[in-house]
Amino acid sequence: MTGPVLNVMMASGRGGLEQAALDWHEGLRAQGVEVTSAGRSRGWFMERCPADERAAFPVFGRFDPFIRWRLRRVARFHSAALLHGNRAMELFQRPVEGLRRVGVVHNFRYKPFVAKMDALIAVSNGVAEALRRDYPQIPCVVVPNLVRAPEQVARPTGGKPVEIVSLGRLHENKDFGLLIRAFAQLRRSGCDARLIIGGEGPELEALTALAAREGVAGSVSFPGWIGDRAAFFASADLFVLSSRVEPFGIVVIEAMAHGVPVVATRTDGPLDIISDGRTGLLVPCANVEEMSAALINLVNHPDQAKRLGDAGRASVLERWSFKVVAGRMAQAVDQLTAGSAPARAS
Repeated sequence: MTGPVLNVMMASGRGGLEQAALDWHEGLRAQGVEVTSAGRSRGWFMERCPADERAAFPVFGRFDPFIRWRLRRVARFHSAALLHGNRAMELFQRPVEGLRRVGVVHNFRYKPFVAKMDALIAVSNGVAEALRRDYPQIPCVVVPNLVRAPEQVARPTGGKPVEIVSLGRLHENKDFGLLIRAFAQLRRSGCDARLIIGGEGPELEALTALAAREGVAGSVSFPGWIGDRAAFFASADLFVLSSRVEPFGIVVIEAMAHGVPVVATRTDGPLDIISDGRTGLLVPCANVEEMSAALINLVNHPDQAKRLGDAGRASVLERWSFKVVAGRMAQAVDQLTAGSAPARAS
């Protein structure tokens, strides 16, 4: 087993990256790895790490001249640093004696700082393929995100209207406009349904206006940040991911873990996660007709929707449960840091 690990995530908000970094902390701890997490003192991530397992730093602007020095002093007492996101990798461009710098790459928006890393972990096969193409000299393994699956699920009993949900940052890459247009076609076909899109982001005003133009403003709601995801998924009849780009898609496996039937676009993450027609449905990106047809089909065939939901949950329990992925986390850290010497010269 590797020595102490420093788990670094420097973003201040709350979202997929922050949750994934917290999952790494908790997953490695569950496997008996000694972990200290480092991040912004007032960030969502640090607030959720146990006080005796964190190194929280006040950060005075993006170009704080002291944060790099403070992080490196903490890093000296660890054998490896897991660096989540571009900012963390940027702060560790220079080697630290005896420290293995492992970049944890969560999407395709990685920057040249990746080239300075000693090893890489990708969240999906698609991200790993891109990294191996761009940086073939750096060892790279795949460790997916994990999900905390409930032991039992109670699905809705078929009451009206059908509740269709989605969840994510309200950003153009998530293409919630596609979902709203497809939902409008579903409503025009005579289906009694409502659409709930959880999350925050810059597209809220535009999406609200689109729902009004499509004539479904009264059936579409934007509740903002979803704190209780279990309750959110428990009431859902269908979950939809409409993204143009999705390197993994933690919300997909969260929905599947709750037994919710899933319709998703053919992006990298869902292609890894979903067996089309068995554990969910996949449709082309930016295709309103295909998306609306999939929704109409599942709304009109609840038995098929239930089969997909049941098979999806079974797949998640087998491949992405906390125990399974936590084991892969510890294995990856061991593999990438085994016999590690001082970090490679930059």
